[in-house]
Amino acid sequence: LFSAVQKAMSLASLNVAGNLLGGAMPGLAAALLYPGVALRRVSLERCKLGDKGVIALAAGLGAGCPLEELRVGHNSVSDVGFARLCSALEANTHLRVLDMQWNSVRDATALCGALRKNSSLRSVGLAWNKLGTAGAQALAKTLR
Repeated sequence: LFSAVQKAMSLASLNVAGNLLGGAMPGLAAALLYPGVALRRVSLERCKLGDKGVIALAAGLGAGCPLEELRVGHNSVSDVGFARLCSALEANTHLRVLDMQWNSVRDATALCGALRKNSSLRSVGLAWNKLGTAGAQALAKTLR
């Protein structure tokens, strides 16, 4: 599938939500890094990625990645995977939408750091995580 993404240079959107792709994430990360890939929107909701899959995906989200929208909700991502993803977003200048709904994120510290350095993000979905009062306060302070 992901070698096809590399070959389909005009493919702008990929929605594979609901498929069990956890082990295929290194392939998608490599496809995102492939020169000339036009992919702008990726939906990987409910794909059982877990931290390992999101960490592999984060490897492809560096400064040169043209992706504008990433949806990784319902993937059992914890603070470990979320922190790596946020770290990658510090250098990314294209991503506008990050949907992380229905995961297991508790710590908003990494996101706060990414938001201080990343001026391209316009929408971050964190509904149904476990941020609590401390996470909400940290985000509020960062967004002031």
